[in-house]
Amino acid sequence: LPVTINLSDDAPWKKIQKNTFTRWCNEHLRCVDKQINDLRFDLSDGLNLISLLEVLSHKRMFRKFHARPTLRQLKLDNVSVALEFLDREKIKLVSIDSKAIVDGNLKLILGLVWTLILHYSISIPVWEDEASDTVTKLTPEMKLLGWIQSKVPELPITNFSQDWQDGKALGALVDGLAPGLCPDWESWNAVQRVTNTREAMQQADDWLGVPQLIAPEEILDPGVDERSVMTYLSLFPKAKLKPGFSFFCHICYSTPFISVPKPKACRATGRGLQARGLRVGQLADFKVDTHKAGPGNLAVHIREPTGNEVAVKQREVLEGIYGFEYMPGDEGDYTVDITWANKHIPKSPFKVHVGPKAGQQKIRAWGPGLEGGTVGMPASFLVEASGVVAGMLGFAIEGPSQAKIECDDKNDGSCFVRFWPTEAGEYAVHVMCDDEEIEDSPFMACIAPKKKSFSPDKVKVYGAGVSPAGVLMNCQAEFTVDATQAGEGVLKIFIQTLEGSCIKVDVICEEAGIYNCSYTPTTICKHSIVVSWGGVSVPGSPFAVRIIIYMYVVCVWLLCADEEMDTDQVTEVNMKAGKGSRLDIDVVSPLDFPTNATKVSSTGILLKYNASAKTLVKAYGPGLRGGLLGQRAEFTIDTREAGSGRLTVTMEGPCQVTLQCMDNEDGTCAVFYLPAEHGEHTIRIFFDNSQIPGSPFLPVVHLPLDPSKVTVSGPGLTKGKVGEPCMVNIDCALAGSGDLSVEAVSDSGAIAKTEVQENKDGSYTVVYVPLTAGVYTLLLKYGGQVVPIFPAGIVVEPAVYKSHVKLTGQGKITHLLKKQRYLKSCLEWVVILCLSAFASNVKGDLANAAGNCDPSQVLADGLGLFQGLAGHPNKFSILFVGRGAGNGHLEVTIDGPSESKVSCKDNEDGSYTMEYIPSAAGQYDINITYGEKSIPGSPFKVTVKDVSATSAEIAGPRICAQSSQNFTFDSKKTGNIPETVTVISPQGGSPTSLGLLFSVFLKNFQKYNPNSNEVGTLCLIELLGVEDNGDGTCTVSYSPSVEGPHSLMVKYGDDTAFSSPFKFQVLPKHDGSFAQDCRSKKDKHGPGLEGKYCAKTPQNFTIGCSSAGAAPETVVIVNPDLLKVLDNADGTYHVTYTPSEEGAHSLVVRHAGEEAFCRWLFLIMFLMFSGKVIMPSGMTAQLDIIESGDGTITLKFSPTEEGLHHVLIKSCAADIPELSLQYYVNSSMNRCVKAHGRGLVYGVTHETAAFTIYHEDTAIGELDITVEGASESEVCCFDNKDGTCTVTYLPTQPGEYKIHVRHNDMHISGSPFKAKITDGSLRKSQVKLGTAVDFALDITEEDISLLTASISSPTRQDVPCSLKRQPDSHIGISFIPREVGDHLVSIKKDGKHVRSSPIPVCINLSDIGDASKVKVFGPGLHSGRTNHISEFVVNTRDAGYGGLTVAIEGPTNVVIHTEELEDGACRISYCPSKPGTYKVFIRFSDVHVQGSPFLAEVSDGELMRQSITHYQKPPLTANIGKECSLTFKISGIDMETMAAKVSAPSGMAAEAMVTATDRDTYAVSFVPEEMGVYSVSMKSRGQEIEGSPLQYTVGPLGEGGAAKVQMWGQGLHGAHAKIPADFNIWAREAGEGSLCVSVEGPGHTELHLDDHKDGSCSVSYTVEEPGNYQVSILFNEQHISASPFLVSVNALTENSEYSLEGLERHKATGMYKHHFHLYILWKQYKDHGLMSSGCAESLQPGSSLNSTCTCSAESILLSNVSEITSHGPGLSEASIGQKNTFYVDCSKAGENMLFVGMLGPTVPCERVTVRHLGKNQYSINYTLKERGKYILAVKWGDEHIPGSPFHINVL
Repeated sequence: LPVTINLSDDAPWKKIQKNTFTRWCNEHLRCVDKQINDLRFDLSDGLNLISLLEVLSHKRMFRKFHARPTLRQLKLDNVSVALEFLDREKIKLVSIDSKAIVDGNLKLILGLVWTLILHYSISIPVWEDEASDTVTKLTPEMKLLGWIQSKVPELPITNFSQDWQDGKALGALVDGLAPGLCPDWESWNAVQRVTNTREAMQQADDWLGVPQLIAPEEILDPGVDERSVMTYLSLFPKAKLKPGFSFFCHICYSTPFISVPKPKACRATGRGLQARGLRVGQLADFKVDTHKAGPGNLAVHIREPTGNEVAVKQREVLEGIYGFEYMPGDEGDYTVDITWANKHIPKSPFKVHVGPKAGQQKIRAWGPGLEGGTVGMPASFLVEASGVVAGMLGFAIEGPSQAKIECDDKNDGSCFVRFWPTEAGEYAVHVMCDDEEIEDSPFMACIAPKKKSFSPDKVKVYGAGVSPAGVLMNCQAEFTVDATQAGEGVLKIFIQTLEGSCIKVDVICEEAGIYNCSYTPTTICKHSIVVSWGGVSVPGSPFAVRIIIYMYVVCVWLLCADEEMDTDQVTEVNMKAGKGSRLDIDVVSPLDFPTNATKVSSTGILLKYNASAKTLVKAYGPGLRGGLLGQRAEFTIDTREAGSGRLTVTMEGPCQVTLQCMDNEDGTCAVFYLPAEHGEHTIRIFFDNSQIPGSPFLPVVHLPLDPSKVTVSGPGLTKGKVGEPCMVNIDCALAGSGDLSVEAVSDSGAIAKTEVQENKDGSYTVVYVPLTAGVYTLLLKYGGQVVPIFPAGIVVEPAVYKSHVKLTGQGKITHLLKKQRYLKSCLEWVVILCLSAFASNVKGDLANAAGNCDPSQVLADGLGLFQGLAGHPNKFSILFVGRGAGNGHLEVTIDGPSESKVSCKDNEDGSYTMEYIPSAAGQYDINITYGEKSIPGSPFKVTVKDVSATSAEIAGPRICAQSSQNFTFDSKKTGNIPETVTVISPQGGSPTSLGLLFSVFLKNFQKYNPNSNEVGTLCLIELLGVEDNGDGTCTVSYSPSVEGPHSLMVKYGDDTAFSSPFKFQVLPKHDGSFAQDCRSKKDKHGPGLEGKYCAKTPQNFTIGCSSAGAAPETVVIVNPDLLKVLDNADGTYHVTYTPSEEGAHSLVVRHAGEEAFCRWLFLIMFLMFSGKVIMPSGMTAQLDIIESGDGTITLKFSPTEEGLHHVLIKSCAADIPELSLQYYVNSSMNRCVKAHGRGLVYGVTHETAAFTIYHEDTAIGELDITVEGASESEVCCFDNKDGTCTVTYLPTQPGEYKIHVRHNDMHISGSPFKAKITDGSLRKSQVKLGTAVDFALDITEEDISLLTASISSPTRQDVPCSLKRQPDSHIGISFIPREVGDHLVSIKKDGKHVRSSPIPVCINLSDIGDASKVKVFGPGLHSGRTNHISEFVVNTRDAGYGGLTVAIEGPTNVVIHTEELEDGACRISYCPSKPGTYKVFIRFSDVHVQGSPFLAEVSDGELMRQSITHYQKPPLTANIGKECSLTFKISGIDMETMAAKVSAPSGMAAEAMVTATDRDTYAVSFVPEEMGVYSVSMKSRGQEIEGSPLQYTVGPLGEGGAAKVQMWGQGLHGAHAKIPADFNIWAREAGEGSLCVSVEGPGHTELHLDDHKDGSCSVSYTVEEPGNYQVSILFNEQHISASPFLVSVNALTENSEYSLEGLERHKATGMYKHHFHLYILWKQYKDHGLMSSGCAESLQPGSSLNSTCTCSAESILLSNVSEITSHGPGLSEASIGQKNTFYVDCSKAGENMLFVGMLGPTVPCERVTVRHLGKNQYSINYTLKERGKYILAVKWGDEHIPGSPFHINVL
């Protein structure tokens, strides 16, 4: 039979499908608070469709859409946006266009929704067998059916229609997913199919979270289509069992768990609960906090003294916090009962005494400290007397902690009171007069915790309005508050008169942190101004300002050539050069007081005038100091305190001058002049014919700044030489006044040290010394502007160093060291040694002239004349062979690639030993002349080699006897086996032999006879045999035959010279050493051969017998006191003696049968000890020290206090550390058990709490300890074996814990103790936003800073507001309305209303903020993953105007980011780093929005995390005179190029020593000479090393914390897979704490931390897989600055620079990259042809794009821009005033130039910095200064990288 399908719109299947699809859409739209009622029409405007697509895809639309589409064309455009999105998501649509959806074509709309269901609900889930090939080829419908069949194998399900008609299949599916939900589905009656289906769908909805998209009756309808059923069933693969079902298996419905009420967790505070201070008729309020008290009901009952109940008004302030108010009507004691769950909360019932109404008050108190403050900072307020007689003042502070109080009497009827709270909370401030509370006392001050970077002490207040000189009555007084450096806070200003009336203050904030304040005094009395920031008074507050009433009328006359002329208020005077003119001004007071009068005004104020009125006139202003040619100069004359009189101003100068005088109508006048020529002028100011203080004034007029008139000359502009000064002459005489800056930078980035010397004639001499060869760029700026024709390029050639030695035959031996210097620049060292050429061995006439010398009789020889070793001493000798050498000058000069240190030694036998140490390898020339003539063989060519990496390590004795000795050569590192080993020993024989200590090789190696002309050897050379050990080492045996110094020389097969010698000393035979034993001649015993020993302490020595075994016959001590010699019966003897004096002692020993004595010198010193005791009260007492006479001392002290004492014992010896001891003192009258410790008071969850019990002086008994609280706590007790025991317990839940300590079943003193345990796992982050209403005003003032604005609400309340400039040049005003009705806007200029002011503004009810209309949606409200961005949207479009506050509380702090959207919404995002439950609080206008707080479950983000924790002990205190060191690890730096400098607290700088402690590890050490904070800077090749400078504190450390930790290293910027990455951490200044380093990313990480024991540590990590990793550094669970770091790890490919192939390729091609800042070197590289056209185009003149370019100096650039990737927060968001960062990876893009530019809304970006990290990877930082929309362009060559340009909206 043919199948008939009903296609009409009212077909049953189409209705079911429409209903099912509508519910499916609404289920997804629920998170964005939207709903579809009719699927046909509710998608027509496109908004619901766009929202649905964004929720399903978790993406935003690719282009903008219309938020309010009222026209058809706008609706069509919105739908087109949605369809384009689907097309870009590669979701195929058939025959669907925007018109069909706007027109409501139901068939096509259902097809569209089905396409979405098929893609997002059925295709996207990952099926269990997805990996198989057969499954991947199935359609989505077949995949869903296969999955259902795997869950329900008992039933043959083959379709989505007929098989679901009885409800059993649905029940089986539900029970298959959660066994126990439908356990009896098999026994269900098929007749009751509706009941069966409803029960299965209900269970799936309740426990699996599967919403009922289709009704039970619809799924059973025979006409239902399969798409509707599939839509419902597609939700089951993603279903998860809800928590709680596992506890109630096989039960369909259960009761949720109910927590226990905790009344003791409630807290009640407020003025209405204070025991005293409340008065009749005053409103009493208090709050009750119940958010930690669990379930329960809150009840408050207040009874008056008669027992009647008082009415209480309740209001909820926040969730879980309730506010109450009541008003007492009678005096007496009131009782306030507060219960939770019918149980009293702590301190309930409260007793409140209500006093009578307040009478006339004698004093009043006001100020910020009575309202709030910050922990650890003073909360201050003023107390002023209201009448003549005040009384006795008293103050008391009640709160969470004790607070120190200080009162400063001002001696003017007022006092300034401050108190310091140490904990946050609410404090009651009691102010009493004659033991009675004043009115409104106690004041309730809310103290907030201290915020990071909150510094109210950095607030600056300045201006005439706070000047003690006074301000004029009825005139506006202004002052400025600068809080730019004070951190986040709220500015409050209080102004009160002496009578107690308040003065209104207008505050305008036109710039962030800068507040312009103004007020108008109306009474003549002292005004007190209190300025607070964040509730804390700023420096200088309170300000006392006096009010004056003086007003003046200024009359001006011009006297020229003794003639008086009438002039206007503004008078011009022309003064010709060389002539003087006089300007006379009569100053007349309105009261016409003479200058020496005294009068009492009608107001009762005494007005006095000094007869010396001239001293009261003040003149000030820049015009008295000077000015610029052609620009008007101004100064002011103040005569307010001088009274009436004649004011005269004269001016003399080199040219004609124009003068102007203008009356300011406030007792001052302004004088102007316009200089026509530059030079010195003279201004004289007279008052009543007498010069005022400071007159005459000598202003100097300078030329205007013009850098084009700077002329430059000198040889330093063309060429230079390394190490030699380059001089440049710069003439700025005609360029005006400015600062000159010169910088010389080489092409390698090295900066030459430059010094500028001013010549006092407008010219400068500039000298710079280049340290490396290359092309230097000379950058020249004058007055901050670049001088034309610069920068200039200078070619610097390498230098040749010379080392010079000169010897003369005249005079005795002298040493003269000359150092040629030019402007502190080291050039060349010349060493001249003058000595006699012949001693007693050379006979001749010393009077011979120098010209009679014979250089042929002078011979030079030695190994140092042919080859040498870099960094090692090389020697040769010079001999005068015959008598005919004559008398002359001997000179030795060494030329080579480095400086060589040269020294000379006279052997006093007619020969000289020369030694030089070259610092670098290369070819050197040694020139030796005698009498200015070269000796035979000169100059000598010497090849100096670097053997630092080729020499073997030699191990052997440094001191040995004349017996067989073994030396070991370790060649494992070099792989070279020695070919020849030679020992050079001293020549034996007669005392006349030379006995040289160094090796000299001469021809034929013949023996030298000093009485003949033969040339022979000067020392004994012995060749040794080498034995290979087969393990990379070899052994040499040698038996020395003579005593004295020996040298072991090694030569390898490939070398032509011997390596640096290994020196050792051979002792003489029968030396009688104390360490020699008759049984073993090589063993040594005893304390050593040198040392320091304590006086008056027995000392022991072990003396060996002689070589023949004879015992010591005599043992002598010089300065002996007591000497004992004992035979040890083992061939040794024990000597004991006790020295009694300090100084040098000698121990002398003689053996039997020997005549010679052996002597040993050592030092005896007394050790002085001192000690002190620190008692529990903090007082100190000195210890009595008694010497026992046996090397010990006894310490005595009589305690006067009970408790823990600290004993400190110090010694005068620097090498003996300070000894610290502790002991506890019990009272003889109190021998009971005691307990103390922080664990008895407070603690943190999941952290061990501890306390100590003292029981030493008590009788033996039983000790019982019990801990009760919110959780079970494991209690452990450890006996310390000293009369104390330590008790620990581990709480796991917050709350109050009771600790019972019993001894013999009796509570000890203080038991039970109450400890408050807080939740240590929660961290809170918060961000505040605001939406204000804007109104345009019909005002066109050009300078908006001259205007002040104020708004008065309908209830006459002041409303905060701000003025701003609108695009149409009109003035607009913004404010947040709080009331409905007409608001009055007042705009004033100079204290007067402008035109049309005041302006009424009407506020409707819809403009008031309504939290109930705020819409919140997004997945970030309910779920999230660690290290992934969680987002949600807050839409306040329909909620009016108000402030938005978003706070997130969870296991860790999160950074909250906000992004403003166009439709009045705001996107909130955060990235949690730890899993757990996060609370999201959202408040609008201080009211929670619907659903707040939201609970977001954050799961693990499946990233691999490796962490390491290091506990840093308290750093040792650094002292003066003790060496301080810090260690760091840096790869690829040569130690010889490193230098360190230390800057002391006083500013003195000194060099520090740098030593290598390990591979790539260096230590910087210095010895401090003063206490304070030092700055340690490190440089390599003149450039600062990353991380430098470091802070090092000598003396006690200051406040530590995570902010004091410094870190640096390449491992924080980038890394490569399987290659170790390193960075350093300097944490000494942070103090004691826990340092945690973690690396999190897609691969496994090996993490190592190396503690250097000096406050520094090196961290190395190796990752296995490439990707983005996050490196976090925390100190005491707080991120340090800039942590966490985002590190990009790249794969190690064959083309990588780190691979062997990459290194070989770069070596073969010789390609090296040079990176430049384009905006500096633009002209130079353009001239050299190294600049591509793309780079040049980015720097066209006049461009507002602030750009930085990094380019590669290659002529042909081949690249592929599509391979470039970029990432980082700086590409999507930015913060004002902070460094914003992103990264660009061009490693796979070939070779090209990187361009980065940023365009701002009005001005370019302030700074863009590009940093090359290696391998074409870059780190880019930029800083912004204004809000708005920015365009960030990133180009690789001429092409934008993917994603560029980026659009960044800065809020």
